[in-house]
Amino acid sequence: MNKLRAEVLTSLKSDIATLIRSELKSVLAEGFGDIKSELQAVKLELAANTAMLRSDLDKMKATMTDMEHGLSTSSDDMTALQTTVGKLESAVTSLQEKFLDLEGRMRRSNIRILNVAEGPGSASPTAVSKLLREAVHLDKDLVIDRSHRSLQPKHPSGKPRAIIAKLHYYQDCADILRRAREAGPLQFNGTAILIFPDYPPSVAQARSAFIDVRKLLRG
Repeated sequence: MNKLRAEVLTSLKSDIATLIRSELKSVLAEGFGDIKSELQAVKLELAANTAMLRSDLDKMKATMTDMEHGLSTSSDDMTALQTTVGKLESAVTSLQEKFLDLEGRMRRSNIRILNVAEGPGSASPTAVSKLLREAVHLDKDLVIDRSHRSLQPKHPSGKPRAIIAKLHYYQDCADILRRAREAGPLQFNGTAILIFPDYPPSVAQARSAFIDVRKLLRG
């Protein structure tokens, strides 16, 4: 009797253990399947997100490369522009200097006569030749290519405009200017007149800036 009971209990234990193992295996298999599916879904989502991020990063890199190239090109263009501007400024300065030199050469035989009363023919070459002979005491006729009043409008006070005369020979021009300096105050028809070189405006302005200095140096 005891033996039978023991066999029955052993058989029941075996059946129960088998059933429990089967249920556990089924439950675990189902759970692992769900977990595996969830993990696979997460893996796919991560892969998709990673691909998207990689695509965005590639686009950002391409944009940065384009920006760097654009900045480099802009910098190169700016440098080239600055170089061109520098060359143009140098060319303009050189042209201005050449123009000033040419203007000075063209005026080197010119004189400017101040304070000569205006009137018909008062600035003609014949009248200017007569004026110069008397004012600086010349004993020869002068060859004057042309002469005229300055192009400035008449002064409201009636102050006469300057006479600009171009002498044919530079030696005559230099001689007249030397005599004018040495003779002191000049007179023509009872009026004090002044005779100066006809400098270009820029040169005349630069020289006028040193008038006070020259006076101090001369005492």
